[in-house]
Amino acid sequence: MGFLFSKKSYLFEAWNCLDFFIVCISIIGFLPIGGGSSGLKALRTFRILRPLRSVNKMPNIKKQITSLLNSIPGLMRVFFFIIFIFCIFAIFGVNQFLGQQY
Repeated sequence: MGFLFSKKSYLFEAWNCLDFFIVCISIIGFLPIGGGSSGLKALRTFRILRPLRSVNKMPNIKKQITSLLNSIPGLMRVFFFIIFIFCIFAIFGVNQFLGQQY
C-alpha cells in the first residue's frame, strides 16, 4: 500500500499521521540525547491521544469527536467575547473605586 505517496498509503489518513507522530516522539524519547530535556517530556503528553485511533471503528464516537472539533472555532469566538466583557468590567471597576479600598 505504501508509506507516503499513494492514495492508500499509511500517512494518507490523519489518524495514522497522528499515530506516526506519537511513535516517533516515543522513539526519540528513548534515545540518550538531550539528557531528558523538558521539551521531549512535554511532547510525551501526546501519547494520551493514541487511543483515539480506535474511534474509526466506532462511528457514533467518531461523529461526536468530529462535531466537538468542528465547534472549536465557535467556542473561540465565545472565549474572546468573554475576555472582552471581563476587560470592560475591569476598566469599570478601576474607574469606579479609584483606590477607595485603602
